[in-house]
This record gives sequence, structure tokens and C-alpha cells, in this order.
Amino acid sequence: GQLACAHIEPHAWLLTGRVSAADAPGGGWLVTDISARQACFRLTGPAAVDVLSSGGNLHGLEPGMACRVPFAQSVTVLIQRFAAADFRLLVDVSYAPFMADWLADAATHHARSEEQL
Repeated sequence: GQLACAHIEPHAWLLTGRVSAADAPGGGWLVTDISARQACFRLTGPAAVDVLSSGGNLHGLEPGMACRVPFAQSVTVLIQRFAAADFRLLVDVSYAPFMADWLADAATHHARSEEQL
């Protein structure tokens, strides 16, 4: 399968994709599958940056990068930036309902703000 890799902090990388056990890296690497404990949200489009910026600091997060960000004053989110307006958010599954509600509220607020301009 195809893998994507993002450096998220010293000595920690995020690998995404599908691989078989035979494809797993060997020789000095430890890979831990955390997919069952993470919920994934994908935000794209012209409002994505504004919506996400209202919950966390995206400063320095360039396309191709990922980082953990304190978000919405209550949860740490791993944000991957694929392009200028294309993001993936990974959050612990216990926070998924909160995150879904927060994103919906932030998107609604952003849309109302745009209508008033």
C-alpha cells in the first residue's frame, strides 16, 4: 500500500496508509497502530483555515506538515495540512462528539460572519 509520513515531534512520525505486516518497516523501527483510538475529520475549502484558526494556532503549519495543537481550549488535536485549504484532524475517539459539534458550530459561525460582510 501507499504510505504518507509526517514528522510531528522529535522522535515521532505519523504514518498513514494501508500496509501488510510484510510491508512494515524493520530494523530499528517500532510502529504502533493507533487507528482504533483516533477519530478523523477532514476539512477542505476556502473557509477551512478560518474555521480551524478560531480553535487553534495554525502558525507555521505549512502544507506537508503535521503537529499537535491545543484546540478549542479543551483538547489536543493532531492536524495534518495537505494543501493551503486541506486539513486532516486526528482526535482521541472520546473527544470525537465534542469535536464534531465544535466544527459544526465554528463553520456555522464563519458562514454567518461571511453573510454579514
